[in-house]
Amino acid sequence: MKIEIIDNINKFSEIESKWNKIYDSGNYTFFQSFHYNFYAWKNILFEDSFNKLNIILVYHEQTIVAICPFYIDKLKRLRFINDIHTDFCDILVTKKIEFNNVLKSLNFINSYSFINLNKNSHLLKTIDVNHYSYIQKHQSFYSYLNLEKGSFPQNHLILKSKQKSEFRRIAKKHTDSIHLVLSASNHTFPVNEINTLRNKMISSKIRKTSFLNLKILKLIELLYIKNELIISMIKNDYCIQAISFVLKKDNNYLFWIDMYDSSKMINIFNYIKFISKMSSKKDVNIHFGRGDYFYKLNNFKPKIENLQHIYIFLAI
Repeated sequence: MKIEIIDNINKFSEIESKWNKIYDSGNYTFFQSFHYNFYAWKNILFEDSFNKLNIILVYHEQTIVAICPFYIDKLKRLRFINDIHTDFCDILVTKKIEFNNVLKSLNFINSYSFINLNKNSHLLKTIDVNHYSYIQKHQSFYSYLNLEKGSFPQNHLILKSKQKSEFRRIAKKHTDSIHLVLSASNHTFPVNEINTLRNKMISSKIRKTSFLNLKILKLIELLYIKNELIISMIKNDYCIQAISFVLKKDNNYLFWIDMYDSSKMINIFNYIKFISKMSSKKDVNIHFGRGDYFYKLNNFKPKIENLQHIYIFLAI
């Protein structure tokens, strides 16, 4: 086993094709794509000089068999790139590796912070935490729906008739509104509309002033341009009422960040319209992301799973 550390952005850019080969061949989430990690590092983490890029490449003979998209923060913690905003953190692997040996090869690290690991995480399958002083927590959740091609909500088999009627009632409230799905192939990135709705949310105290800052917005725009993110939008004759930034991969869609005005149930209406449109064409997996938000769980009755967080402490 040979290990290489990618510690600067130029080297990072050079491994795109090798990264994509592994990503495209495995069952990885939106957050393990090269573009997500590269642009998150470049636009969010890079300018802080205390952050040190520490992507680990593991080789078998001359072939990369694992990519660990890590960095080291100012507290000398080894972390996933952009973990705070990443719903599912993970490593990429094509062959079983001795992950503990990988960690032993690293220097100048005080602890490991591996958060937002779902049940299918490759890291969970390869790490043996019993060799360390550690804390393992189940402190957050994610939720999702698997829908067969059909007419939503009829294709949501466990949804009761009462809730289906509620969806129809919500739709009637917004007959003057239209739904659009924007992608890089059909629309330029709607930065003005986004900023207008963002400012409206902040002024009405729905969100704090830090919501959707310039760094996050730039990441979203770049993912949009690369066709890894699309936008679900509700508008009427007067204004933009709701925007959801949706990450996509194959038939998987994840509502990542939502924006909406004070129109009643407009965010739920946006979800309904998007799910209806996508599931009318094909079988889909709809991910509602992290958190146990009542309005998502109560209205859409998704499956709920735990996310694990592992904190490993090293003797100093």
